[in-house]
Amino acid sequence: MKLSTNTVAVLKNFCNVNANLVIEPGKVIRTIGPSRNIFAAATVEDEFPRQVAIYDLNSFLETVTLFDNVDLDFAEKYMVVKSGGAMIKYFYSDPSIVQAAPNKEITLDEELFTFDLTSADVSAITKVSAILSAPTLSLTSSGGKVVLTVSDRKNDTSHSYLKDIGECKTDFDVRLRVDEWKILPGDYTGTVARKNGKDGSVNGVVRWVNKTIPLTYFMTVDTNSKV
Repeated sequence: MKLSTNTVAVLKNFCNVNANLVIEPGKVIRTIGPSRNIFAAATVEDEFPRQVAIYDLNSFLETVTLFDNVDLDFAEKYMVVKSGGAMIKYFYSDPSIVQAAPNKEITLDEELFTFDLTSADVSAITKVSAILSAPTLSLTSSGGKVVLTVSDRKNDTSHSYLKDIGECKTDFDVRLRVDEWKILPGDYTGTVARKNGKDGSVNGVVRWVNKTIPLTYFMTVDTNSKV
């Protein structure tokens, strides 16, 4: 099997979410952050024939992209990375020491607001956060107006970036850490939503759906958020 450019791009992005990864048989790759507050799933072009547990995803990617025109063969306990007459035998990790994402679909109980972000918007958020040393991405609905803000919510005099993104009748104030907002560049549809916990709690979640490829992120909002 040859890994497509899109599959490699998704895996490189998932390195930013978690260095651990378990790829289940099929075309869907899922990952979850170490604190379990970020979940991502992508449907890729390549079909994996068996479960592949990877402890160091960056090392795995460096291995499979080391040569040009690489072929991958999946044996029971290891993968053979071949290019011309050269080959690398890359052993799978023990699944028990790898943080695997839930092998299921994520559902939202109540969607409050949906909006669009262009690729330029996504890039601007990342750049502005670094320039202004602003750690928080906020989505705030008040008086019918929804504003996206990148700022330091703990400092009233901090520099901030603001962008009007729509109108909503429901008030909310959801906050995400920019250093955990590691989405692949592209155009997205964002959704602010509520998800009911098993203990009866109501949690805020922001879903980001890539408009070009089948890639979705779910991010649990900060505890200081209001939904």
